[in-house]
Amino acid sequence: MSKDESRNLKFIPYSFWETMNWIGKHIIMDFYYPFMILIFFLFVTPVVSTSFIVVSIHWFFIFLILFCLFASLFIYRMVQRKIHRIANIGILNEDGWREFEFNNSNSKKEVKYTIGFIGDIMKMDEYILKFEKRIQKFFDGVDLIVGNLEGIILTDKTKNGGIATQNHSSRILKQLEQMIPESTQQEKRTKWLLSVSNNHSADFGDKGFKNSRDFINSNPNFYAFGDLDISHSSFPWDPTQNMDGINIVTGTMWTNKKSQNLISRFKSYDEHYKPKKFNILFPHWHFENECYVRSKTQRKSINLILKGEYKERNWITIYRLIEQFSPIKILLKLPLIQKMQKFLSLYKKPKVPGESEKQKWDLIFGHHSHVPQPIKNYGTGIISYSGGNFTSSKRRKKHISGLIMKCELCDVNKTGQLQLGKINWCYTLNERKKKKMKDDENRQNDEQNKKIKEVNVIIDCLRTRKKCFENRNIKFKTNLIIFSVVLGIWLGVFWLLGTINYFYWIIYAILMIALFVYFGLKYSRFTSKI
Repeated sequence: MSKDESRNLKFIPYSFWETMNWIGKHIIMDFYYPFMILIFFLFVTPVVSTSFIVVSIHWFFIFLILFCLFASLFIYRMVQRKIHRIANIGILNEDGWREFEFNNSNSKKEVKYTIGFIGDIMKMDEYILKFEKRIQKFFDGVDLIVGNLEGIILTDKTKNGGIATQNHSSRILKQLEQMIPESTQQEKRTKWLLSVSNNHSADFGDKGFKNSRDFINSNPNFYAFGDLDISHSSFPWDPTQNMDGINIVTGTMWTNKKSQNLISRFKSYDEHYKPKKFNILFPHWHFENECYVRSKTQRKSINLILKGEYKERNWITIYRLIEQFSPIKILLKLPLIQKMQKFLSLYKKPKVPGESEKQKWDLIFGHHSHVPQPIKNYGTGIISYSGGNFTSSKRRKKHISGLIMKCELCDVNKTGQLQLGKINWCYTLNERKKKKMKDDENRQNDEQNKKIKEVNVIIDCLRTRKKCFENRNIKFKTNLIIFSVVLGIWLGVFWLLGTINYFYWIIYAILMIALFVYFGLKYSRFTSKI
């Protein structure tokens, strides 16, 4: 399809350059300052034994080049993302979540369906999943909840997935059902549509994928889609509960293993588009741990809503670059050039009678980034670039934030054509905690010291993307402090011993100023109104 396709480089789903970027996000940001401490030690230590002055100069230039390279790269990316930052839609209502509505005064709308969306359902390990009452209230009355089940459900307890895999216990479905209030469950059963098309779907091979899919489908309230044969929603439920007029399509951009004979791919999204239905795209796409969407990714995603195609022509990119130069602008305004443009515009390929127009998706809700990304309306459609992590047993800040959404699908003027009505969305937070067991019998046996481990999913109505940390910001800040203190102590000791002079204190001061400015610029990119 494009450069976004998986290369499968030894279980790495991205292309070579994107893999380098991934390493930069997940490793360099953790070890950037300790790495510089090591380089600085290699630079200072030869000074103590004065016979290696030349070597110390070499290390100094290596240190300087590496610092400037990484600092320039991250500052450039920070500026680019901040320039192309997207403002979220919606106004905070009394319930604690944001609300947005498509208004059309000339049309009469009747709400026919309400669909809820959640992001990545990550593995819970030994933690029990709980939901606060406001989460239950948010999804009260919805007809369908669509989510991404990251990895598979591992029914064989003898197998252990490991760190790099995603697997759930068989209890995950029952825990998810607790999210729907009992009153709603008695009136009408809310259905769950779980996507099994993601980069962890084949962590346990084709057999594990099939077993997980069949286990999900064996539950009357759940249905798995994302199979290569069933990459779109063909609901197998009671016909009275079927949702006519809706088409939901999923597919993954990324795969961690080559044996992907069963999983639907994002590149085939257009094969399952249905012109006369309300088309929803639920893709596993884009890049991890990025709170702000890349500008090129934004343009291609918007084209899915407005033009029905996920691409940006190269000549458009070149034209945008050329257009920035004022002499070219003047040239394009010349009468002769404009006449030529007008003449060329008259020569168009005649449209074939009955030829279908470009496909336009009505709603897109993405996942895979593990952090919530912006939600924005374009024309009559909505793009939620990523729902982040709906559930996670991790403690790290970058893994515990998500975005949930529900939308009303309305029948306009009783024509049978569905359109978006009211949209509600809010951020969520995973609170991990432990509590003592209350059962007296358990207190008397060998497990009396055990504690119940829980993850409570709550609504965080005051949350901003500033708190949805990107690139392990807490670790970044901690390393900055460690780096500053250790270098100060190191220089102080050698200064007292008389082995170094004031020159190194000047270097230290300049370095600290540069690092604090760099960190301040980097941290400012998380500032956002929503």
